[in-house]
Amino acid sequence: HIDPVVSGLEHPWGMAFLPDGRVLVSERVGRLRLIGPGWRLRAEPVAGLPEINPGGQGGLLDVAVHPRFDEQPWVYIAYVAGANTALEQTA
Repeated sequence: HIDPVVSGLEHPWGMAFLPDGRVLVSERVGRLRLIGPGWRLRAEPVAGLPEINPGGQGGLLDVAVHPRFDEQPWVYIAYVAGANTALEQTA
């Protein structure tokens, strides 16, 4: 039995739980989303991410928060950067 808790995500990939109970979710298409209390998806994606290439096997992949996020509010992301220039040159 599966009970969805959030809708409106496009190819969700990674999740990281913040100390205050909110959840960061990466979408492979290149967006980082924030889920708040009551599992409500914030309408606007998190701003300030680098250029992400969602093509092929790329995109925004995993997300993690610093182990002492309260002291060091850092969020780490794994992603494929920019355009794939090697493929563009050989195509």
